[in-house]
Amino acid sequence: MIFVDTGAFFASKVANDINYSSALIIESQIQEGTYGKMVTTNYILDELFTLLRGRVAHKEVIQIGESIRKSPNIRIIWIQGALEEKGWDFFKLHQDKTFSFTDCMSFIVMEALNIDIAFTYDSHFKQAGFQIIQ
Repeated sequence: MIFVDTGAFFASKVANDINYSSALIIESQIQEGTYGKMVTTNYILDELFTLLRGRVAHKEVIQIGESIRKSPNIRIIWIQGALEEKGWDFFKLHQDKTFSFTDCMSFIVMEALNIDIAFTYDSHFKQAGFQIIQ
């Protein structure tokens, strides 16, 4: 399995993004099964849809959102309850880092599912001890 972060989704959907070309290559490798099934969270989707809304038409955000939400190749983990508490504890513990709360939730999900690789352009994943593909 490979965790997919906000920036990776964004780069693969927005043609004028600086990472568009590399994102398409990695997305293709994922589709071919190189890294296994994609995993993300509802927090990542929230960030993605908010980011997209400021840069593309609403209709396009809906199309992208529907394609991700309905994809059989993407497992969406819904963060709530005890999982969110673990993320909050992780966030509180790492006051020496600039991890966002969403980053912390991603790390907790990755640990819970034994995922060590993330498709991301965010160096925080590497700081947290994960391998990044970009």
